[in-house]
Amino acid sequence: RYLVGTGPRFELLKTDSASLYLGTLYMYEYEETSADIKVFNKHHRLSMYLNAGIQFNTSMGINNTSYFQPRPDVFSDFRIASVTQFFAQLNKHLSFNVNLDFVYDTRPPVTVPLRMYNFTAGLAWQL
Repeated sequence: RYLVGTGPRFELLKTDSASLYLGTLYMYEYEETSADIKVFNKHHRLSMYLNAGIQFNTSMGINNTSYFQPRPDVFSDFRIASVTQFFAQLNKHLSFNVNLDFVYDTRPPVTVPLRMYNFTAGLAWQL
């Protein structure tokens, strides 16, 4: 899947501990399945997203970005996606990260499910 797009992002809230942004954009997507039966999709889409972040303290926070991406020519063909990230700085070099991704697509390629979830957790070491 390849995407290209552009559009404005608006700052709705910005404090030391919280932020809220709203974005609207146009995007063009190219999708190709890797299954036995190749399917190619080329679509123009609108994308609206809301990004919210909370910094609990100097070493811990959470961030979420949620997207609504309809096709302007077939508005019933849309995608909803949400990416949530939790992070905790354990010490100067070590941090703990948890990510939860969710995607719902009303018309996915043939071999792709309507709903997809991805959960990852890990440690990161920075010199």
